[in-house]
Amino acid sequence: MKQFDLGPVHIRTRKLSNGKNSLYLDIVKDGERLRESLNLYLIPETNRAAKQVNRETMKLAEEIKAKRIVDIQNEKFEIHDKEAGKVVLVEWMEEQRKYYKEHGNNNYSKTIHNLIVHLNRFAPNTQLRGVRPSFLRRFLDYLTSDGTNKYGGKLSSETVYTYFTVFSILMNKAVRLDLITSNPFHKLSQSEKPQRRTKKKEYLTLEEVQKLADTPCDDWRVKHAFLFCCFTGLRYIDVSRLKWKHIVKVGDNEYQIEVMQQKTKEPVYVPLSENAMRWLPEQGINGRENYVFQFRDRSIIYDYLDKWAKTAGIEKHVTFHMSRHTCATLLLYFGADIYTVSKILGHTSIQTTQIYAKVADEMKRTAVNNIPTI
Repeated sequence: MKQFDLGPVHIRTRKLSNGKNSLYLDIVKDGERLRESLNLYLIPETNRAAKQVNRETMKLAEEIKAKRIVDIQNEKFEIHDKEAGKVVLVEWMEEQRKYYKEHGNNNYSKTIHNLIVHLNRFAPNTQLRGVRPSFLRRFLDYLTSDGTNKYGGKLSSETVYTYFTVFSILMNKAVRLDLITSNPFHKLSQSEKPQRRTKKKEYLTLEEVQKLADTPCDDWRVKHAFLFCCFTGLRYIDVSRLKWKHIVKVGDNEYQIEVMQQKTKEPVYVPLSENAMRWLPEQGINGRENYVFQFRDRSIIYDYLDKWAKTAGIEKHVTFHMSRHTCATLLLYFGADIYTVSKILGHTSIQTTQIYAKVADEMKRTAVNNIPTI
């Protein structure tokens, strides 16, 4: 969308199928973003006459804009737009994404971005007024089907729940802005909505980590990278992109990882313990720009992990994310404070780390109860 000006009122355009550009006002009032259709159109400038028509149209739009600014300053402005419901859903969501990003809510902005990606695949030209309960049911079927995540599998139930929750919040905002009359989510029964499932964090005990360390794996890179993550807490995406330049010497025989997390885009600094250093491969002739662990296709990695875990006698479904849970749990179990653990894991909120504290407490309780009765 083209932006002509700055301030509380913007003149914007929307491309129409007939080649014209519809003009509307984008208005920020009391922290809310409103839209007012002007019923004015810019035509293709194929000759001087067309350019003159567009100049006159823009002049009229500027006059209306000036009046709206005065109305806002005098607190007399209210919007009543009969055409509001015709706004294209993904275009309006993109405006909301920018709004939240500009106001520092990056996580919310990223979730809206991901939601837009899926809506563009599902029904890109849907208007706000076209979001009805039947649309939401079909969209939920899409979100829970195969091939919706970037690896060709299914989205997690937690992700689907998050998308639907944010979608509903945005529809509530559209109601407040008089863009639609009611939130279609409210017409869905509770059983039709995705439910949040509280999933217990799976982790490995120190004994299970030792079993894996003592057991050969068909691909040494998978074994070394997984155990390295058990002692650093790196996500799979970060360890798969780890380069030798990210491992920095900070003292005599002391090293740490300095890397930008792919998920949060926040830097993380992880001291490398003796346990972690043990599972680093030899650098050899590899330069600073070379990857530390040169993985094969991700889908094959899970086959190696499964077979390796079964050979070690571990019944749990071992994944790379389990190594991250394992790191957090072991750190807390062996005395690290929760703030330190949150920094090592690169959590943006200490509440996320709090989940692991409960798991560590359970481990300690089990350890105490395992002492034989005297």
